[in-house]
Amino acid sequence: MAKRKDALMGRGNSKYNLEPDIVERAYKLSLLGLIDDELAIAFGVTGTTIQNWRKTHPDFDEAVQRGKDEADTKVAESLFKRACGFEIQEIEETDGVKGTTRKITKKQIAPDTTACIFWLKNRQSALWRDVNRHEVTGKDGRPIRHKHAHSILPKPDLSDFSDEELAVMDKLGSKYLKEDEENGNSDEA
Repeated sequence: MAKRKDALMGRGNSKYNLEPDIVERAYKLSLLGLIDDELAIAFGVTGTTIQNWRKTHPDFDEAVQRGKDEADTKVAESLFKRACGFEIQEIEETDGVKGTTRKITKKQIAPDTTACIFWLKNRQSALWRDVNRHEVTGKDGRPIRHKHAHSILPKPDLSDFSDEELAVMDKLGSKYLKEDEENGNSDEA
């Protein structure tokens, strides 16, 4: 890669002189839509080298940016045109006995809904973005009731528990059932 970099540099391999054709090529490649990492591949260098060239060679940086800006502008204009609709002229030429006749027909191209949506979602996202809000409530707008393990799980085998352990579990269960009833979350449908 060092030989490739040397070929791209100006006389004496000065890091301050890029060959003029490299600057022009960078402009044309950027105009085609290449991003910096793709420029690096096209020039046979690393992405870091492209970043360094953009920092140290204002003419290179300007060419890359100008190419990107012109390409983006052209695409934006085309999108806008498709979103709004436009008029075209079709020219039909026919050869006849009296010579060539030209027929010009004007046609209106309808706006493209997809282009409209894309434009509005990007230009006015606060008004046009897709927002899916879901509010979930229980019966009659009340809070959602949750089924507890005691109502959906099979009854556990408690034969190995001591009387003390069973008493603690009974106390806890009673406490949670009481809280549920107070909060309107009973198991009744």
